[in-house]
Amino acid sequence: APMPAELAAIEAAVIGDTIFVVGGLDAFGRSVADVRAFDTKKNSWSQRASLPKPLQHVALAAYDGRLYAFGGFSGVSETPNNSVFIYDASVDSWRAGRNLPQPVGGASAAVVGGAIHVLGGFSKGQSSDLHYVYNPAKDGWRISEALITGRDRAAVLVHDGTVYVFGGRQGSILYPIADTTVY
Repeated sequence: APMPAELAAIEAAVIGDTIFVVGGLDAFGRSVADVRAFDTKKNSWSQRASLPKPLQHVALAAYDGRLYAFGGFSGVSETPNNSVFIYDASVDSWRAGRNLPQPVGGASAAVVGGAIHVLGGFSKGQSSDLHYVYNPAKDGWRISEALITGRDRAAVLVHDGTVYVFGGRQGSILYPIADTTVY
């Protein structure tokens, strides 16, 4: 089934048989708080509880039946925020988590073991090399090894406990990065 709305700058994560699409920009370039769920078995979409505020380019991860949305941009500006919102799929509701150590939008998130790595992003007017690790059990942060190159809007994946960071952009103008960084 096609997605029920035209959106850009969204993020998606999977819990069980459901793919969640979170936030983004609508056809008019406005940030949205919408959360849509795609049931892969029924091939159908449903609306879920909205984010506490409209966001686009969040870093999103699924862990232990919950979604974790980190940072992102509000409105049409490139001013990032440091919010952390946690969605519990079993009760269809969001709550606030401990804020990121600094505001960031366009970061990437990856789950390794019992921790969520938040990598790169756009912060303080430039692409960032930040690498924070969030512990969901303690709702706390630690700083980890910085990225080799500051980048935002990169693709990440985890394979055999290793985080791979692909591409992204540097600065406020799109300069794609062709390398792969391994953590």
